[in-house]
Amino acid sequence: MLSKNIKQEILEVSNIEINKILADPTLDDDQKDSQIKEVFNNIQQILFYQLNEQLNTVNNEIATEINKSETEVTKILGNSALNPEQQQTNIEKIIQDLITIIDKLIDKLFQQSRNEKVVKQEKIAILKQENEAKLNSLLDKAYQETNTDSETR
Repeated sequence: MLSKNIKQEILEVSNIEINKILADPTLDDDQKDSQIKEVFNNIQQILFYQLNEQLNTVNNEIATEINKSETEVTKILGNSALNPEQQQTNIEKIIQDLITIIDKLIDKLFQQSRNEKVVKQEKIAILKQENEAKLNSLLDKAYQETNTDSETR
């Protein structure tokens, strides 16, 4: 879906803008609220634009595949060596192939999003394990210090 660069840029720019708004002593709460909402509206427009670009790309790929299929159907219909049953069978095959291709293009559009979610989940799991290991280490140290203190008493 969105490239890391675009995500990072949106995040950085919006954080800078929001920090400026919140730090501006000349603005009252209503003005701050209004300006922050404007930042969110800008983010929404950027995201809609990016989504629209991706949808247009897939739509163009689908249109190309449909045009190819139409050309193939025209060839089949113009082939006098084929009887009507053979023409129908060949056209049905073209339609089945077209459906498969379109299905794959749509899957491709959403697969990237699924992959990003999986990567995020894996990162979260790794961070969780690292945090648990740090916590266990701190608990061990605290336990050892407690035992050392007990022994010295």
